[in-house]
Amino acid sequence: ELNPLQLMHGGIITWLLDSTMGTLANGWISAPAPTMNISVNFVHGVQCGDVAVIRAKLVHVGRATVSASAELLVEGRVCATAIGTFFVTEA
Repeated sequence: ELNPLQLMHGGIITWLLDSTMGTLANGWISAPAPTMNISVNFVHGVQCGDVAVIRAKLVHVGRATVSASAELLVEGRVCATAIGTFFVTEA
């Protein structure tokens, strides 16, 4: 899971942020909500052994889509931020 700089690979960070926002969206609408779009900004590297916390919140809940944002923090320091759009399927 580490890149050549010995930091957590950006793909792993993206997966964590996407999974967190997707779980929030799925839980809120009580239906599957696959990812339509995700944008991630990497601010600081995450080192092996760091304990990361992800905070997520809903930005918009509509009939067809749900938008959420999230941030990954290590010791209170923002390491990555994301915003995602999720498609509302029928339950």
